[in-house]
Amino acid sequence: MLHRVLALARAGLAHHVAGGAIPVAPLVVQGSVGALSALLVRDMLGPFPFALAILSLSAALVALPLLGDLAPLLRADPAEEWIAAQPVTAREIRLARSLVAVLVVGGLAASFLVPAAIFAPVDWSVGDRLALVAVGLGQSLVLAATLLAALSLLGGRAEGVLIGLQTLLFGAIVVGALVGLRSMPELARIAGPSNGPAWLAFLPSTWFAAGFVGSWSAAAIASAVALAMLVLVPSAPAASASRRSALSIALAPLHALAVRTWVRREERASFELVARLLPLERDVVLRTYPLVGIPLAFLAAGARSGGPEREALLALLLFAPPIWMPVLLVHVPASASHGARWLLDGAPLSTDALHAGARKAIAVRFLVPLYAVLFVLAAWQAGPGFAARLVVPAALVAWLVLQPIYELCVRDVPLSRAPDDLLVEMDWTGAMIALGALQVVLAVSAWKFLDRWPAAIGAAGVLLLMAVLRERAHRARTA
Repeated sequence: MLHRVLALARAGLAHHVAGGAIPVAPLVVQGSVGALSALLVRDMLGPFPFALAILSLSAALVALPLLGDLAPLLRADPAEEWIAAQPVTAREIRLARSLVAVLVVGGLAASFLVPAAIFAPVDWSVGDRLALVAVGLGQSLVLAATLLAALSLLGGRAEGVLIGLQTLLFGAIVVGALVGLRSMPELARIAGPSNGPAWLAFLPSTWFAAGFVGSWSAAAIASAVALAMLVLVPSAPAASASRRSALSIALAPLHALAVRTWVRREERASFELVARLLPLERDVVLRTYPLVGIPLAFLAAGARSGGPEREALLALLLFAPPIWMPVLLVHVPASASHGARWLLDGAPLSTDALHAGARKAIAVRFLVPLYAVLFVLAAWQAGPGFAARLVVPAALVAWLVLQPIYELCVRDVPLSRAPDDLLVEMDWTGAMIALGALQVVLAVSAWKFLDRWPAAIGAAGVLLLMAVLRERAHRARTA
């Protein structure tokens, strides 16, 4: 039986882990973060708070890919019927699936934990360092088992939950990066699980860090239960094709208005394809939608500030989307149905028209709802007047810079490549740094000078005129 389980596990690893090759780059990044985190806090924290901080960060860095790219580890294999037809039993298939999940999740966690243990406080013994790695691996199994149970329970409704959890977790990581070191004195005063805030008892990292000041029983029991769940709980159903969302229905009138008044006839094919199909691509959604966590993180980080400081932070937030727009744009050519690219290759349309339609679809389908969310957040924090004065100029600036960023980041026609085969050439890094500096200058200028309605309306009018003139110049150039 063992050799059949190992053969199935090798095939599963080859399928899930970069075609069988070791993903060196992500592991190096995880290790660098682990070493840097330990070096930054090891002189400030005692045994329990140090373990709590490292295990909490490890949990976040393991959960983020588990909710996204590694979620198929816990789902039914699309080739399961073919595998079941081989001379193997259902038990062997289940054991092989569990072994693959343990190896992948454990390897991801170990790449962070081992460097963190090496750079733990100097007075830690070798046993303490090994214990940190061991309980961190146990914690990663608990996270994987919990997600497996949730996916099995939710079935086809899991995609929206995964995106929501990813968004919140991404925002939490950003908040931690912004205010983590500032919170170290408060964390240092927590000597054990019993003298911290009440919510601390519900964190898995607390259960596993408790052994450094008490008993390891909670960590051992949780790890054993998680391992049993990974073996016994059936795989979650395979991800189903995404359906039309409530957001698509809400944007339908705007979509129709854009087709009638803004999208040219030769641009309509790519406009309709990108606007309707790109939001249904699971890989694109899981990799880009959690970026909404960035504004939530900035709001949480600046929640204690008020008055001009809060308005300045909100202004930076409103002008920030172009800085992380490349993450979305590099996925424009991605599609699970990329084999149908011949529809675009054989269409009697120029490449310029295809890309122009795609840019307008991104503006309607992604930029408009994003700035609607930002308007609500800004109105909640600083009042509707402030939000209305700054959101329209910020959105127009985002549309104006969308074209040059698109030309830098998009290397193929829309929906034409496999998600794992995207062409991402990092020759635009310098341009993005310059764009980031420009957006900061624009945000500060808008916060300082657009404090009255005449100035805000005038700035919006100038930006709108620039957009119209650029559209006419583009039409003349491509005629």
